[in-house]
Amino acid sequence: MELMRPYLHQFLTAAYSKYDIMIWSATSMKWVEFKME
Repeated sequence: MELMRPYLHQFLTAAYSKYDIMIWSATSMKWVEFKME
């Protein structure tokens, strides 16, 4: 199942060099881990 938005990897790669990246979700940690796989 594809859950990522288009160009997510390009955005995170560019942002990672200048910012601390944090993932926030209103769902449970189990669902977040599933999405992050």
